[in-house]
Amino acid sequence: MLPKQRRQMLDIGCGTGQMTLRFGRKFAVVTAVDHSAAMLDIARAKLAGDPALNNKLTCVEQDAFSFTSAATTQFDFICAVGFLHHLSQSDLTEMLRFLNQRLAAGGRMVFAEPLAFDPAEEPKLAH
Repeated sequence: MLPKQRRQMLDIGCGTGQMTLRFGRKFAVVTAVDHSAAMLDIARAKLAGDPALNNKLTCVEQDAFSFTSAATTQFDFICAVGFLHHLSQSDLTEMLRFLNQRLAAGGRMVFAEPLAFDPAEEPKLAH
């Protein structure tokens, strides 16, 4: 599942950093992006406990569209878990296009989304 080249990883919509923690130690450089400061605070606390991520992790508080449209890095591995279902159909198409442009040759993308989603059950985030 993981690419042969393991230079750059992007966890877009990283939330609490679960996928960053799961895969990040296998890459030379790791970027975790989320628009929520509260979620990134949880991610940073969780990821700080993993010495394999020291000095190679950057957490970015930014809207996913702003990040992907401005990024110039080619990522060997891009994951978006529990993020894409929040987008409208047109935004989803645009996000997938942006992510595809950021994927390095031979790279891999992993997406995982809930089978059913009730917006009323979406957790509220404190800022």
